[in-house]
Amino acid sequence: MIMPQLVDASTGIVRFSNFSALADELISCGFGYLRKMEYGPSGGVQVFYGKNLGQCSLLVRIKTLGEKDGRPRANTPHMSVAVTDAGGELWMNERAKLTATGKMETKAMMTAQSGFDASKPDFQGNPQYFVTILGGRYEGAGPDSWANRVHFSFPPGTDFSAVASLPEHG
Repeated sequence: MIMPQLVDASTGIVRFSNFSALADELISCGFGYLRKMEYGPSGGVQVFYGKNLGQCSLLVRIKTLGEKDGRPRANTPHMSVAVTDAGGELWMNERAKLTATGKMETKAMMTAQSGFDASKPDFQGNPQYFVTILGGRYEGAGPDSWANRVHFSFPPGTDFSAVASLPEHG
């Protein structure tokens, strides 16, 4: 299981404060470097590593400066690990993300009373192939409670300098 190697389950913090060490760990676990792209605040980069599992893939997203101002995790470097349909690195390819303990959290959740219709996309336009139907009435901790369970901050002062030397595509 990959998550205990990457994230401290008791704190939800990434175990690496150096990007090179994290990249080495991902490679040793069978992930390959896919690509990088500008993302988030000025100077921020999103880095993708993937591992093909046949009908699905694991996709690691690393956001070196987090999201832009005004969004959750703004200016907070963080990482997530998604289970995808093996069709690409877009959000619409994701089916679930992993928690710090490796539990899958589906991207699409709804109550039994909501009248689930698999032919319609979810609120983000994602196909609803893998959905958790919640019993009763869902009264979660707010719209970002799911995201808080599956995004992991880096320790303060993490060194991302090695990202600059990565090629655009792996």
